[in-house]
Amino acid sequence: MSIFKQQSKNAIIVDAGSFSTRIGMASDPCCISVLPNEPGTDGSIVKPYALIKQILSVQQLNKLKEDKDIPLVFTFSKSCSFKKLHELAEEAFEHFETLSFLPQEQASVFYSNRSHGVFVDVGFNSTRIFGTFDGTFTDTKKIGWNLQEIDHQVMNFMQLDEIAFQPQKMKQFMVLDNIQHKQLILPTSILADSPIPADYRVLMYEPPGLLIKAIKDTCQEILQFTKDVDIVMCGNGSLLPGLCNRIQSECSNQVIASRDRGNHQFIGASTWVGSWSADTYQCYSKEDLEDYGESLFEKKAW
Repeated sequence: MSIFKQQSKNAIIVDAGSFSTRIGMASDPCCISVLPNEPGTDGSIVKPYALIKQILSVQQLNKLKEDKDIPLVFTFSKSCSFKKLHELAEEAFEHFETLSFLPQEQASVFYSNRSHGVFVDVGFNSTRIFGTFDGTFTDTKKIGWNLQEIDHQVMNFMQLDEIAFQPQKMKQFMVLDNIQHKQLILPTSILADSPIPADYRVLMYEPPGLLIKAIKDTCQEILQFTKDVDIVMCGNGSLLPGLCNRIQSECSNQVIASRDRGNHQFIGASTWVGSWSADTYQCYSKEDLEDYGESLFEKKAW
């Protein structure tokens, strides 16, 4: 039977993103550690054992509370399989007594503190677009960035030190639609608050109109229930210069882009933990996992 830890509205938050994992206490104003992640994770749990090892190392180095009664809360992508969540839970229960899992879509809503809206979560492997109205979610539209389909610019960026002394390579990245654009090459120093490891070089493009169309279609879905809807930007990718302005110029809806949106999953999960009560929240024990197996995760309302 599921149990509720009422003695403390606190938890260790673990947010596994595309390029980094953020770890910290829900009661803290921000995460304590930002660690490099497995490339291509994109909110999925790629290596459960390695992730738990990271958590334990951060817990020791930063003196996070070692009370086993403190729940461990994971944010995750809906694309993450129940099998991977089961493997993660098995490993986590070797060191923690209680766990909980929060879908990234729900974390985004808690971050925004809005009852309805269209959310554009821009990652460095993909972008997720979904709408919500009073707890009801639309289907998530996932756009994967495909570097082979380059014929329209949203934005791109690359560190100059990698290509500055390679003229041919520089010209290659400056040409779109057979037109040379010198402004396409931008240094990543403009993303100083983004925890992308220096070893990674990222380019982002969009197939023609795909992003804007997905946003507008989702807005129309929510407008069936309300007269107006805002577009809420979140995710580290949304910090790229020009993206929010471009969306605002092409959409009639108001675009909301808070400065802390790069940490929205961690903030959203922390807000969720603060809302816990015996009536609204249940976390899981090792006995629950043994009784239900992978079906335990199907019982959650995601």
